Amino acid sequence: TKPPPSLSSFHIVDTAGSGPRAYSLGQITLRFDQSVSPSTFAASAANLFGPDGRAITIAGISALWGSGDRIFTLTFATQTMAGSYRLRIGTSVRDQAGASLAPFDTSFNVQSAPVTKPSQTPLRVTSVTGSGPTSYSMNQIVVRFDRGVSSSTLTPSAVTLFGPDGRGINITGVSAVAGSGGMAFVLSFATQTKLGGYWLHVGTGVRDLSGVRVAAYDATLVVKAAPITRPPPTATSGLYVSSTKVNVPRGGRGVSVISIPDNITIRNLKVEIDLSHPNVGDVFIHLQAPDGTDIVLANRKGGPSSNMTNTIFDDNASTYIGLGRGPFIGSRIIPAGMSISPGVATPMAAMSSNVSPAEAIAWRIVSHMRSRPNSCPRGASV
Repeated sequence: TKPPPSLSSFHIVDTAGSGPRAYSLGQITLRFDQSVSPSTFAASAANLFGPDGRAITIAGISALWGSGDRIFTLTFATQTMAGSYRLRIGTSVRDQAGASLAPFDTSFNVQSAPVTKPSQTPLRVTSVTGSGPTSYSMNQIVVRFDRGVSSSTLTPSAVTLFGPDGRGINITGVSAVAGSGGMAFVLSFATQTKLGGYWLHVGTGVRDLSGVRVAAYDATLVVKAAPITRPPPTATSGLYVSSTKVNVPRGGRGVSVISIPDNITIRNLKVEIDLSHPNVGDVFIHLQAPDGTDIVLANRKGGPSSNMTNTIFDDNASTYIGLGRGPFIGSRIIPAGMSISPGVATPMAAMSSNVSPAEAIAWRIVSHMRSRPNSCPRGASV
């Protein structure tokens, strides 16, 4: 009897390793020169070791459909450690004729992923905005950066603020603006109202999330002066009276003076006179203002009528003085807007009579006026 012919070994002729992403390994494909008996190619027949010498568990072995059982894929957990991975396939694997696999030993190299160096471009402040409880104050500044900031580096001591007088202002708090991705922060401090420029300095101790320092930053924020609101002029009225009798001799003149204690500008003025005279047509009456303005009230008007009793000279009256009769009620235009200031200069009424003597019993100034702030002080002469 002849012995059975010896079976020659079959071989692995090609391998390929791959992973789900670059710089990783998650499967190995093997191609054989003969069809493999799948029942003999179990996970125990393959051994895989990592760069550190530790065994890596083979999770599965499967034949590629349509390859005639000549191509198989080994799968395992994704490996990312850089270095050489060693694969051994034992002789227990057989082809479909029963021949054993020739011993197989190979390696696969996983390269190191390139190190992405953080940006060395300095962190920069892009804007600063000051605000306060009013439009003319400031108690916080929003600082915005071109990228995310490490909040642990942006502390009150990392920024300085000086007022218009050069004094340092204490930063009481620093907080990130919600939703800014760490790119905007609020600096808080006591409310400032002093007019002028406030100098802000952000020091290089502030860093981004990669540790890159901020470029030193300086800015000036201005607090404007609040507008001065002046109250509107207050309209009022006044009555100024002289009850001292003044005699006017025949062919002569008499003068009566009223001192105005207020500082006012006249809008409308009325002069009321009580005068005893048998023929008011002989009387000349005029009013002189403190600045020398002279206003004629009556220039020998009224004919032979007598006396002026509660006679009002008013530019809003309905009767012209030349058409009136005693007891005289008439009108004469009196310029409005005449300035009257307190002090030595005071308005006066002067009367003269060319025929009969007269007696001015009393006269009054009734004025509607508007106060005039910031004018000459009491006691000044105008």
